[in-house]
Amino acid sequence: MPGEGTIYLSQSSKFLKPMYIGDTITAEAEIIEINNKKRNWMSCINIAEEEYENSQQC
Repeated sequence: MPGEGTIYLSQSSKFLKPMYIGDTITAEAEIIEINNKKRNWMSCINIAEEEYENSQQC
């Protein structure tokens, strides 16, 4: 996703339960808004344990 010259502006996170060393997780990213005039975009990233079926979505 972001490449060379990217400026990271902000992040919001909500952790529903702890993760531990050795846990296997899956991450999915989705671009949800693109603003060509300001040359920026907003994304939503979901991260969940592979065995945890009730992962929270964007």
